[in-house]
Amino acid sequence: MNLLIVSDIFGRTKALDDLADYFDDKKIQTEILDPYHRRYMDFENEDQAYREFHAETGLGNYINLLRQKLLGKKPEKTVILGFSVGASAIWAVSHHIEAEPFKGICFYSSQIRNSLEIKPKIKIELYFAKAEPAYDVDAIISKLEINNNVTCFKTKFMHGFMNERSKNFNEDGFLKYREIIKTSIARHLTGSVDVG
Repeated sequence: MNLLIVSDIFGRTKALDDLADYFDDKKIQTEILDPYHRRYMDFENEDQAYREFHAETGLGNYINLLRQKLLGKKPEKTVILGFSVGASAIWAVSHHIEAEPFKGICFYSSQIRNSLEIKPKIKIELYFAKAEPAYDVDAIISKLEINNNVTCFKTKFMHGFMNERSKNFNEDGFLKYREIIKTSIARHLTGSVDVG
C-alpha cells in the first residue's frame, strides 16, 4: 500500500519527513509530493511561504502535478493525505481518479469552498478547522456532507494545527490527529468499513 502526502505551502520540511517516517512500515510505502520539486524551503513565516507558492507553482499547477502523479501510480491501494493547499489539490482531483484503490484524507482546505460542485469518486475524509476567516465552516460542512463519499469532521483546532511551522500549530491536536490518520490508513489497508 502507498501513502502519498501532499504538502501545504511550506513544502517539504524535516517535520513532514518525520510524519512520513511515522507512517512508513513494512506494509506502507510513503512518499511526499510538494510544490517545490523536493527542495527544502526554509520560509520565515506563512506570508513568505504563501508568496513563494503562488510565484513558483500556484494551485492549478499543483493540482496538475498531483493528477499526473496519481495517473502514473500502479493500481495499488493508496491513501492521499493532504494539508491546506495539498488538501485542496486532492479535492480537485477526487472526481478524476477511480474509487479503488484511492482514499483521501484532507486537513483544513480553504479552497474546497470554491468547488462544492465536485462529487468525489473516492472515499474522502475532510477535517476542518474550528473556524476560518474566509468562510463559515459549518455552512460548508452542511453542503459537503450530502455526498456519499464524503465524511466531514470539525476539529477544535485552527488552520495549520498539524504543521509545526504554522502559527496555529497545536501539539496536542497534532498527536491526536496523527493517530486518527494512522487508524484511517489501517482501515483502508485492511478494507475495513470507515466509521469515522
